[in-house]
Formats: sequence, C-alpha cells, structure tokens
Amino acid sequence: ATRLLWQVLAAPRQRQVAQLRAWWGWGVAELDYFKDEVLLTPNRGVAHARNVGIRRARGDWVCCLDGDDMIVDTYFLKAMARVAAVAGTNLVYANQQFFGESRWQWNVPVLRVDDAIVRGPLPLMTLFRKSLWLGTPYGFDEALPKGHEDWAFWLQLTRLPLQSYKIEEFLTQYRFKKNSKMRNRERANPEVPRLMRCLFADLYPVRKLLIDHHELLKPSGFSESVVMDVSVSLHLFPLRATPHLWNGMIMQAKGDLEAAIRSYNRSKAVAASFDWQGAYRLWKAMLLLPEYSDGAAREEAELRARWGDEQFSWYATDVDGEVLPALKST
Repeated sequence: ATRLLWQVLAAPRQRQVAQLRAWWGWGVAELDYFKDEVLLTPNRGVAHARNVGIRRARGDWVCCLDGDDMIVDTYFLKAMARVAAVAGTNLVYANQQFFGESRWQWNVPVLRVDDAIVRGPLPLMTLFRKSLWLGTPYGFDEALPKGHEDWAFWLQLTRLPLQSYKIEEFLTQYRFKKNSKMRNRERANPEVPRLMRCLFADLYPVRKLLIDHHELLKPSGFSESVVMDVSVSLHLFPLRATPHLWNGMIMQAKGDLEAAIRSYNRSKAVAASFDWQGAYRLWKAMLLLPEYSDGAAREEAELRARWGDEQFSWYATDVDGEVLPALKST
C-alpha cells in the first residue's frame, strides 16, 4: 500500500492535484479530505472488494476499474460536463475499445432493461452516483458464486429511477485475453448465469427460471467449486433466500430430498414477496416423497392462489412433466 501511494501514484497525482488547485482553488483541507487511499481486504472476491471501496469513498461518483483496464483521460471531464448540463444524470457510460488479444470495438447499446436481462449491458468503467449503489439492497452482490457480479449490479440498478447518458466516443479500454481468469471461469462454471438469474425472480419470466432450475437439478448442474462457494454464501448470508434455494437444488441433485426440503423451506421463509422459487421447489420436492403428501397439497394450494389455476397448470410442468389439470370448480 505504501509503495502504491508514494511511488506508483505519487507523480501522476501531483499533476492532478495541481490541476484541481487551478480549477477550484482547493486548499489543504479539501485535498486532505479527498486524499488517495489503498485499502487491503480479506480475499472474499471482487464484489466484496468493490463494496468496501465504494463504502469508504467520499465522493458522489464511483468508477470501478480493473487493474489491467484503462480509461481515456478525458472520460471523467466529458461525463461531468453532461452532469453539469443535466443535474439529474446519475449514470454515464461510453463505448469501449478492446486491446491486448483483440481490437474489437464495443458500441455499447443504449441501456434498456430488456437488453440487460439477456446480457451484461454496460462496461465495468461506467460512472454512477454513489446514491445508486446505496439504493440497491446488496451493492455488488457478494452472495453470487464465481463472477457476473457486474451484471448482477446493473440488474439491481434497473429497479431504480435511472437517468443515464451515453457518450458516443470510445473512452474506456478493456484488455482482452482468450485465457483470462474470467473466461476460464466461465468455461469451467457455465451454471453461474443460471444462478445469477435466480436472484431476480421479479425480472425474469417464470418459465425462464424454471428452465434454469431444470438444468441446475441435473447431476452435473453444479460444478464442485460452485458447490463450495454456495456453502460460503449460506454461511455469510443466512437470511438471503437464494443461497438456500441453490443449496436445496444441490441436495436434490445428490438425491437427499429430506435435506433439499429443509433448504427449500428456509428459502421460502425468508423470500421476498415476489420470489416464488423456494415455495415452488418445496412443493416439487414434497411430491417425490409420499410422507409429505399433505404438505405438498398445502404448498400447491398456495401456488395456485399466487398464480391462478390455469397459470399454475402451465408452470407446474417444470419443463419435463405432464401438464397438471386445472382444478374444476364445484
């Protein structure tokens, strides 16, 4: 930390400090308030490190930047020019130039929720007000195993009143490696996007999530490293519904239905009002054990009340079963 502050960062920061003094007349007190800091954190993943840094940050705006990526030196100035002109702006991004093993140019689409649920919609270096981060329930979600924390963060932001602006220039630069840690992880853990979607039962259609459940419940649905990460998430976030849901699916895939039912029941107990997943998986698991027939009937009645009779009969196929008949009125 000392080397970073006083050797690596010292010379460029001196030039920046001189510029700040010239622009705003900052004195010692202002410069001390916004002094550089290097924070050392336990190795709990990228999401944890970013949350620690953002929580500590004193400014109104945040830009996350990986160590091997870059931004053009005019990026912040052009972003703040927009903010000065339209004060309500709370998110600014630009196009992205790849470098390293690719020269591809990403002309980032205008931010739309329907695009965001399909793929990560924004570069990591997107500028956002700290108030947006504070307005999310989890910031960068530390419960999510093995990556996609950026995508999950942008999805959380789509629930908030965004006033975004795109700078039509290539002002962010991303180092591309064919065998980067991220790409190797995506190849080794293809289930992670399915896990991420389970965090957003309010954004993804029921049938889409049921397909994800179906794939995760296969014997090879969870890689061993993700199983370990889920156990950590359970330990760190016992009041979150989704880690219990994931654990239930892991137990069910292993054939331990009793343990799966316990996990699904916990997931249901702490779930948000819009999150049906724990209740649904609890019902489906109970159907597989005759001794739980009464419990399964109660869970089915609750699900029918939630969705309505005809919608329930459609969802009840769970991808791979016969359509259940609708209840007939008497």
